[in-house]
Amino acid sequence: MIHINASRASLMSHISMTESLIADHSIFLAAPLNVKVARQAFPLAKLFNPDLDLADWSAYVRSLASRPAQTAGLQMVQDQRGYVHALFAYSISRDLLLRRILRVSDLVICLLPGMTLIGTLAETFYDIALKYGCTEIIVELGYSNPARTILQSAGFNPMSIEGLLVKQIKNGHAN
Repeated sequence: MIHINASRASLMSHISMTESLIADHSIFLAAPLNVKVARQAFPLAKLFNPDLDLADWSAYVRSLASRPAQTAGLQMVQDQRGYVHALFAYSISRDLLLRRILRVSDLVICLLPGMTLIGTLAETFYDIALKYGCTEIIVELGYSNPARTILQSAGFNPMSIEGLLVKQIKNGHAN
C-alpha cells in the first residue's frame, strides 16, 4: 500500500518542486471512459496487454461503464489532441470500519518525461475520492508496474501489502 500524507495543494506543490518543468495541468484532461470512446483508448490498453482484442476490450468497458459512477467506472487521461495517455478502473467500497475507499486498478500509463501526466492522474484520483466521500485511496499495481516509481515521486508511499498504494483523506484534505 502507499499513503499520501499531503493536502491537494501540498501534493501539487510537491510535484512542482519535484519537476521544475511541470506545465499547466490543462495539457491533460481526465474524462470518463465509456462505450462511445472505448475505441479511442484501445491502443493504450493493447500496449498493456498485447493479447487483448477489441471485442474483449469493449466488453470490459461496457461492464464497468454500465455501473453507477458512485460505485465503479473507468477514466482516461487524454491530451488536447485526444490521444489517451493513461486509463484506469476504479471502484468505491467500504471496509469493516465503514470508511469509503476509492480503489484504483488496471492503471495503464504512458511513460512521459516530466510530472504533468502523473500530476493529472493524482489530481483525478483525489477528485473522485472527494466527490464520493472516500477517506482513502488505494492504487493497486503489480510489482513491476513502472507507474509505481512515478506515483511514489508524487507522494504515494509503499505500505506493507505489496502492490498497493494508499492515500489518506481526512476532513476533505489529503494527509
